[in-house]
Amino acid sequence: MICLHCTLNLFSAVSLFPSIPPSTNESDLRNQRISTRLFIIALVFSTTILIGYNFFIEVTKVSNVNSPDLTQYLDLYSKYPQTLTCPCTDITIKYEEFLEIEYTLHQLCSSTFVTNDWIAYLAQNHVLTTDYVAGFLELGTYMFQALKTFCESSNKTISDSLSQFYFNEYTSLTVISKQLFESQSQILMDQFKSSTKNTFLSLLQTLRDTTQANTPMSAVQSAYVFVLPDIDDIVTQGEAEYQCSCDLTPQCTQPLQMYDYNFAIQFSIPGLRLGCFVIEGVLQSTLECFYNQTCLNKVQSYIISPISINVIALNSSLSSQFNQTSTVQEVVNELMVDKWNLSKNNVIEPTIRKWQKIRNFLQKLNLFPSIPPSTNEYDLRNQRISTRLFIIALVFSTTILIGYNFFIDVTKVNNINSPNLTQYLDLYSQYPQTLTCPCTDITIKYEEFLEIDYTFHQLCSSTFVTDDWLEYLEEADTDDVSYIADIRFSGIYLFQILKTFCESKNNAAEPTIGKWQKIKNFLRKFNLFPSIPPSTNESDLRNQQLSTRLFLTSLILIMAILITYNASINVTKTVTIDKPTLTQYLDLYSTHSEILTCPCTTISIGYDKFVHIQYTLHQVCNSTFVNNSYIENIFWQNSPITIGFPDFFTTYPYILNALALFCQLTDNIVSDSLIEFYSNQYLSATVTPKQLFELQAQASFQQFIISKINDLLFIMQFIRDTTQANNFFSGILTNYDFELVLSSYYRDMTLLQPIPFELSNCSCMLSALCTEQAVIYDNDYNNNSSFIVPGLYVGCYIVEALLQSTLECFYNQTCLNILQSYGGFSSFMDVIPLNSSLSSRYNETSTIEELVNELMIENWNLSIIYENYYNGCQPTQCSYSYTAKNNAIYIATMIFGLIGGLMTILKCFIPRLVRLIKPCFWKRRIVPEMPVVQA
Repeated sequence: MICLHCTLNLFSAVSLFPSIPPSTNESDLRNQRISTRLFIIALVFSTTILIGYNFFIEVTKVSNVNSPDLTQYLDLYSKYPQTLTCPCTDITIKYEEFLEIEYTLHQLCSSTFVTNDWIAYLAQNHVLTTDYVAGFLELGTYMFQALKTFCESSNKTISDSLSQFYFNEYTSLTVISKQLFESQSQILMDQFKSSTKNTFLSLLQTLRDTTQANTPMSAVQSAYVFVLPDIDDIVTQGEAEYQCSCDLTPQCTQPLQMYDYNFAIQFSIPGLRLGCFVIEGVLQSTLECFYNQTCLNKVQSYIISPISINVIALNSSLSSQFNQTSTVQEVVNELMVDKWNLSKNNVIEPTIRKWQKIRNFLQKLNLFPSIPPSTNEYDLRNQRISTRLFIIALVFSTTILIGYNFFIDVTKVNNINSPNLTQYLDLYSQYPQTLTCPCTDITIKYEEFLEIDYTFHQLCSSTFVTDDWLEYLEEADTDDVSYIADIRFSGIYLFQILKTFCESKNNAAEPTIGKWQKIKNFLRKFNLFPSIPPSTNESDLRNQQLSTRLFLTSLILIMAILITYNASINVTKTVTIDKPTLTQYLDLYSTHSEILTCPCTTISIGYDKFVHIQYTLHQVCNSTFVNNSYIENIFWQNSPITIGFPDFFTTYPYILNALALFCQLTDNIVSDSLIEFYSNQYLSATVTPKQLFELQAQASFQQFIISKINDLLFIMQFIRDTTQANNFFSGILTNYDFELVLSSYYRDMTLLQPIPFELSNCSCMLSALCTEQAVIYDNDYNNNSSFIVPGLYVGCYIVEALLQSTLECFYNQTCLNILQSYGGFSSFMDVIPLNSSLSSRYNETSTIEELVNELMIENWNLSIIYENYYNGCQPTQCSYSYTAKNNAIYIATMIFGLIGGLMTILKCFIPRLVRLIKPCFWKRRIVPEMPVVQA
C-alpha cells in the first residue's frame, strides 16, 4: 500500500510540460499536470489500439536475399512458390550457356558398313550387268555409298543447326521454376529437332522429286534399260513390275537378289530392295540382314574380292528407337539419330558471381591500349603487365604519402565556441601569442555595455510635490493675506512649479515608448532558440536572437519559393488501372495512345496462340491433271511406247507427273514451314497496340514465307544447275539420242548425240533451257505435225520444259478434246478443264515457274486473333501519365507536409551557421569590462 501510495503521489506530481523558466504559479502547475495526464492516457490508449490492430491483421512482409545460389533458390521456391520473385541480372541468355543437346546416330553410322574399306571391298566384285535386272553385286557399292552419305549429311546438318541454335537467346525477366525451365527446355529441343528434320527432309524430297521428274538414266539401268528394236536403232524403255512403272513413280521396288553369271537367283537378301534409283531402293530397304551374322556371312560367301575384311553384324541387343525391320526411310526421317540427350545447366540465376566478374575485369584491365587497338596477343600481354606495374607503383606511393603525413608534426587549430569570460581569461593566460577571439558584432551600442544610473533631488520624491500637499495648500485660508508674496498665497504656485520641474526631468530621462517601439523591442528580443536553462550571457542571447531572425527570414523565403514554384510548374501525374480487360485497354489506348504502358506478365508468346494461317493451292493441284489415276491411264493406254520419237504423248505423262510432284512438294514445304512458324515466339515486354501488332505479325509471316520460297528456289536452282553441269542422260531420250556408227576399219560404235532444237537454234549440250512447242504428229511418224499443243513445251529435261510451259490448254475444253482424240485411248476419260472464271492471282498464260516461285499458292488467309495475344500477355496493370498544374489542395498539403521537416532542419542548421560565420564579420577585439557609474 505504501509503494502504491508513493507511486500515485509521484504520478500526480509529474509534469511533462514545464514552462520555461519554471513557473511557481499553482494554476499553471495544475494545468501542466492535467496536460501530462491527458497526454499519458491518450498515448497509452493509442498505443494499445495500434498494438491490437497490428497484432491481428495479416501483413505482407518482403524479405530480400542478395545473390542467392541455386540451392537457396530451390529452398525458397519450395516454401514460397506463389510469391517468390527473383529478377534476373541478364534477361537474355544464349542457349549454349544452359542447353547442351547431344545425339547418338544409328549404330550403322559407326559400323564397318559405311567405311571406305567395306565399300572398296564391294567395288572389287562390281559387275555391270547387261541384263534387265541388277543384283547385289552390281548395286551393293552404290547402296552403301548412299547409306554413308545419309549418315554424313545427317551429322553435318545437325551440327550446323546446333551452331545456329546455340546462338539464339532465351529471354526471362525473372528466374522461372525448375519444372517450368525443364519443360521449356524440352520444348526448345523438340522445336529444334522438328525444324532440323523438316529442313533436311525438304531438301531430300526436292532432290527426289526433281530427279524423278527429269527421268535420268542410272548407269546400273535400274529405272530404264536399253532395247534394240532393230539393228539400226537403240532406244530405252522404262522398267515395269507388277503394274508399277518407274516412268510414273520412283517407289517401284522388288527384292534385291544375288545372281550368278548365268543370271540365276542364288540368294534373296532379306530386307534389301531394288528401286528405280539407288536412293529410292535404299530408303525402302531394311537392315535386318546386317543384324544377323549368319546372313552377313552368306552374303560375303558370294563376294569374290582380293580384299579381305572382317565384318561384324550390327548389335541387336542395343537399346534403340528402331528395330531390325525399320526401313531406312524411317531412320532417315529421324535424321539417322537413335537417341537425343538434353543436358540442362541451371545458369539462369538472379545474379552473376561478382568475384568472377572482378577477376575477369582485373585480368583484362588495360590502361595503356594502343591506338588503334591491337589484336596481337604479345602486345596485349605487355599492356596488361604495364597496367599491373602502374597500379602497384600507385598503391606503394600512396602508402608512403599516407605514412609520412601520419607521423609529421602539424599545427592544430582548436576552436572553442561561444567562450565565456572565465574561459577567455584562462585561454589568454595559456596562449597569449596565438589566441584569437573574433567578435561576432564589430559595433556595439553603449547601452549594451554602459549603464548610467541617476538620482533626483530628494525634493522630487518628497511630500512637497505630491498632490496631497498641493491640495492642502489650496484649501488654506488666504482671506487674511494682503501681501501677494506671502507664502500662504503664492506657495501653491511655487510647489506646482517644482512639481513640474521634477516631472520634466523624469520625462527627459525616461521618454514615453509608443506602441511601435514596443513591437520593435519585442521583435528585437524575440527568441525561438532559448537555452535550457535560460542564459543571461549577452553573447548567447544575441546569437539566439540573430538565429531567430535568420530562421524566420529563411522560412518565409523558402515557403514563398515553394508555393510559387509548385503553383507555376507542370507536374506529371500517373494513373494506374489494375488488371485491365481488353475492352478497357482499347478504350485507354484510344485516348492515351502515346503515353499508355501496360507491362506483360508473359513476354514470350508462341505464334500458334494468336495466328491461324490457311492457304489454297492453285486449282490445278486439285484437278484431274495431277490425279494418279489419270496419269496412269494416259501412260498405260499408250503403252508400250518405244521412247525415242519426239511426239507429245511420249512426254505428256511425265509432264503431268512432274506437275503433280511440284504440287505435292510445295504443299509439304508450306505445311512443314507453318509448323516451324507456329513454334516461333513473339517477344514483347509491354502490350503491343492492336494495329502495330497485326502489322508486325503480318510482316513476320511475310518474311518467313519469303525465306522459305528463297530456300526452295535456291535448292531447285542448285539441282537444275548441277543436273546440267553433270550432263545427266535422260531415260526418255529428251536431251541425248543414240547414233550407231558403222565402220569397215573399226568395230561398230554407239555414240550419244545431243538433241538439237532447230526452231530455237539451241543444243542441250550447251543449255538445259532449250525448248520447243509440244507437237502431236500423225500416226505414220513421218514428222508431219497434226496439232501444236498451246502452252506446253518439250525440252532437254522434263522439269525445264514444264517450268517454261503454261496451263492455257488445260483451261480450254476444245484443246483437251483434241488431246483426247489424238491420244488413242481405249476408253474415254471425262476431263473437266480448269475454271477460268475463278478469281486468281495468276492468269492462263502464267508459266509453271511463276506458280512455283509462289509455292503454287493461290491465296493466303492470315487470321490474327489479338484477344488471344492480349490474354497471353496478361498485363497486371496499365498506366499513363499526363502533365497538369498543382491544385491548391495539393500545394497546401505539400506545404504542411514540408513545414515540419523544414523547420526542424532550419532549427538545427541556422544556430550552428550563425556561430560559424558571425566571427568572420566582426573585428577581433577584447571588450573591456567597464564599471557601472553610480550617479
